[in-house]
Amino acid sequence: IREGSFREDLYCRLAVLKVETVPLRERSEDIPAFIDLFLREAAETVSKLSGRKEEYRIEAGAVEMMCASDWVGNVRVLRNTLYELTSYVIDDEPITMERVESVLARMSACETRDGASNTSRGDEAISSSFTSQDSSTMEEITGVLRHVAEEGDIVLPVEVCILRRGETFKQWAARAKQLSIEAACRTNSTRTMREAANRLGLSHNSLRGHLYRARCAS
Repeated sequence: IREGSFREDLYCRLAVLKVETVPLRERSEDIPAFIDLFLREAAETVSKLSGRKEEYRIEAGAVEMMCASDWVGNVRVLRNTLYELTSYVIDDEPITMERVESVLARMSACETRDGASNTSRGDEAISSSFTSQDSSTMEEITGVLRHVAEEGDIVLPVEVCILRRGETFKQWAARAKQLSIEAACRTNSTRTMREAANRLGLSHNSLRGHLYRARCAS
């Protein structure tokens, strides 16, 4: 509708019942059941083609790693990833944590490259424009924010206030989210990761997923 390729009045006529679907990253407790389902589906498909019974197993640690991932493409990407993982299985071996880590890292790298290609020019322009004086000014502003912060407040980097050249709102929101997570974890450094997750309104697995992707990207 925003692009003018679909009539708004037609949409209003058709939009009788709206169903809000919760993204998979917000219901990570369902992921183990999906993993079990898709592994059985893959095994049944291979069994029919090969004529011999096939069964796929996955290490518990590998399941935990998959639960911690965000799954930007939701269930469909989870299913495709599991099908890919089964293609590496040899002689009834289980799907290992190492294999899952490798696949998730590759997916994260692809997402990072896609996002970076849209903002790299803006990042370069911003980086080149900062001088040592600008840096000290930002540190002073951050110090003032910390001074006025109340007990329990989390002070975010001043960088969050900047919408970079060439950066979309969606990209800024993702960057602000990541900086907020990092700030919350620093604030809660003497507490548990679960407390930091509660402070941010995230599940423990979701917070672990964000930190895992940040390490892969770095």
